[in-house]
Amino acid sequence: MKKTLLATMLLGGMLLCGCDSLIATSSEDSSEYSAPTTIEDSNSYSDKALEVKPLGDAAAPTFDLSTKTYSFEVTENDISYELSGAFEGTFAINNTADLEDHGRVLFVLNGVNLTNMATEGVVFSYNSKKSGLVLQANDGTVNKIAADGIPVSCNNDLHLCGNGFLTLSSNVDHAAKADDIRVYDRLALKVNGSGKDGLHGDNFFTDNGKDGGEKVNFSGTIDIKNAGKQAFDFSDSSSWDGSITIGTGTTITIDGCENAFKTDTNLIIDGSVTGVHIDNDPICKDKNYSGTVNAVISGFVSFNGATLSKGSYTY
Repeated sequence: MKKTLLATMLLGGMLLCGCDSLIATSSEDSSEYSAPTTIEDSNSYSDKALEVKPLGDAAAPTFDLSTKTYSFEVTENDISYELSGAFEGTFAINNTADLEDHGRVLFVLNGVNLTNMATEGVVFSYNSKKSGLVLQANDGTVNKIAADGIPVSCNNDLHLCGNGFLTLSSNVDHAAKADDIRVYDRLALKVNGSGKDGLHGDNFFTDNGKDGGEKVNFSGTIDIKNAGKQAFDFSDSSSWDGSITIGTGTTITIDGCENAFKTDTNLIIDGSVTGVHIDNDPICKDKNYSGTVNAVISGFVSFNGATLSKGSYTY
């Protein structure tokens, strides 16, 4: 059933325009671990000194005290590090050798409190377009990444996964910016305020991008509060091919933003989305895009107290 938002999507007075093989195995026995069901009470962050532990064949990073920057060099293969404790500064992932092909970089977050409150400061800065960055919140751990600028900025794909808590906060910018952003496992992800968008990029998915038996879906929660612009903005492409796919088993809550979703090709919601205090159109596209966007709703969607009927919409 095709509908137009102009005719049928007037709601509450508002027009709706398991990690894969790269992931390190936790040393903890997680057989009795229960996935977190809320992130509201997870406000106790580490005050211990930062520890950076290379895993496998990964080389130790260099540290520049004057700029408070840890530098990590990509290699031809995937490399992994475990982080724990508190740190004020930047983790810069570089490709200074300009490798034509290289592996991804994984950071296992084992209870971290990482900040960079310098003007427009960034915590994780990944400057290569040839591979991606993975942040895995270890089982049951509480992790925070906060910055004046972008807490996590990646020029390629960003994977957020694991079975712990992860909070992202930005004073003046996006809470996370990347090419494609993928969220999976039972992660409890919270965006606790952002100057611009909560999550920003080209495409958003709730799986690890694999097929068959290697595919890992998302069965956790995403909670976005006080986004300065959009909660999800995935239209950051010159070809206007941004899309948002929210799979079954995903639970999203949004509290405070201009728009809940911005995309310029497809919005697919099979999971559960509840949004309140949305100031403008809950669903929108970029003002410079004149094409048609498809929204397919088969899950539960509620904006500002009004439930959106299941169906297929264009806007």
